[in-house]
Amino acid sequence: MEPESPAQASPEDRPIGRDAGLLALAIVAVSFGAILARWTVAPALTIAFWRTFGGGLLLLPGSFRTTAPTTLWTRANRFWTTVGGAALALHFWSWLESLNHTSVAVSVTLVTTTPLFVAVSDRIMGRRLSRRSQLALLVALAGAVLLGSSAEAGDAAGTAGRLDPNPVLGAVLAIVGAAAMAIYLMAGAKLRQSPAAPASTAPIFLIAGAALFAGALAAGVNVFDLRSLDWVIVGAMILGPQLGGHAVLNHVVGRLGAMTVSLALLAEPVVSTLLAWLLLAERPTLLAVLGGVVVLAGLSLRSLDSRSTRDQRVSRAAASTS
Repeated sequence: MEPESPAQASPEDRPIGRDAGLLALAIVAVSFGAILARWTVAPALTIAFWRTFGGGLLLLPGSFRTTAPTTLWTRANRFWTTVGGAALALHFWSWLESLNHTSVAVSVTLVTTTPLFVAVSDRIMGRRLSRRSQLALLVALAGAVLLGSSAEAGDAAGTAGRLDPNPVLGAVLAIVGAAAMAIYLMAGAKLRQSPAAPASTAPIFLIAGAALFAGALAAGVNVFDLRSLDWVIVGAMILGPQLGGHAVLNHVVGRLGAMTVSLALLAEPVVSTLLAWLLLAERPTLLAVLGGVVVLAGLSLRSLDSRSTRDQRVSRAAASTS
């Protein structure tokens, strides 16, 4: 058999080069999200509103250039765009609120357990889970229990000086954020089946912003009442974690492959924890570190299982056409 030509190589087999550097910078940018949130005294609803609404406004012109706006608003696309926006609003609010109650290490690690909720939803929808995925769920669950135990122990170093220290509540809110992100990804998968998919990101962000604005009104929170420093931090969150992080990840995933990016994202809790230690003096407890390592091991198993399942499908498809 002749070696595969560069044009035929899969994204995972392509040389990394500049894209690997962009991926590394994107991971660092995303990891700064929790640090920036800790540097502002603004409520979680306010931060989440400006992060989604501001990002949506910046992305809106490009969305209209990519796809004619009228093609987006079929009944199905309206439904999944709304679901995606509502889920994104819940994700950002619950995660940012969790940072008011627990350490960066616990919050960021638990909010990255989204792949496990995707696996659970697959099972609920009747898709069979492999033994490796089942093992991944059990391992990650054990890690979550350890993280919860570190929260029960007080996690004093991580919550010192927080507005309302409540590590258990913070852990629960972070898990809610992970589940909400799984719903957001499910909505995105439905939208990707439509040619309007490239134009859906900005509307989803704007719907999320509208939902958060409504929540702020109901809670009596004035999203415009920010200190000068808070406006700077909110702008940094939009340009850094939002555009410099997630937007760059969306760019390199087509070149490096979903598996490479998914595994690289497992570094986010590690980088965020190190940044919190250096910049916020949040020294993680030994139990929190152990729990985080176990959770990341479970996520790695899940990611590798997804890669194996995809490769098997590709092999079967190739065999059927040969």
